[in-house]
Amino acid sequence: MTKELIIFKSEGDGNVDNTALARFISSIGSLNGYGSSLLQTKHALDLNSSTPLNQDSDDVAIFEDALKGITAVRRVGFSVDGIIAINKAFDSDSDEEPNWPGHLRNAYYNEDDRIGIILDEKSHRTYMPPEVVGRNDLQKIVDEYMTSPKKEKDAWRVFVRIAKLQPFQDGNKRTA
Repeated sequence: MTKELIIFKSEGDGNVDNTALARFISSIGSLNGYGSSLLQTKHALDLNSSTPLNQDSDDVAIFEDALKGITAVRRVGFSVDGIIAINKAFDSDSDEEPNWPGHLRNAYYNEDDRIGIILDEKSHRTYMPPEVVGRNDLQKIVDEYMTSPKKEKDAWRVFVRIAKLQPFQDGNKRTA
């Protein structure tokens, strides 16, 4: 894979298709309560400004994080370092931001890295990701993608694997 994301494609002149990018941002944002419409998001991309977005939520942070993450992976490429660079790029005022951006979780020496994901509020069923995440865990995800046909389903597989692994304190779904 080149340094381009496969979820949206560049137009012939190298520019990103803002409609496709707006769909991408709205999709990843929907996992964290993104409330701006597809039209608002596209308008924000066209203006290169977050002004058209809902201003009373984390929409601005999600929008800006997505653009920062795209910039990071384009600079570094899709690799372990690229995945870490995406998470490191998140620096907005959102409560969903990592306290230690780019840090791979290790619950043995950092209590904040001991996390669980509540799957069902009623039963309190919880998914416990690995207590320690290393570069080799991310490398397996990168290798699997690099040997895949690189279709959209393969990109979604990367998303699911990173989201399930929870390699960072926060920002895992946006990183994925």
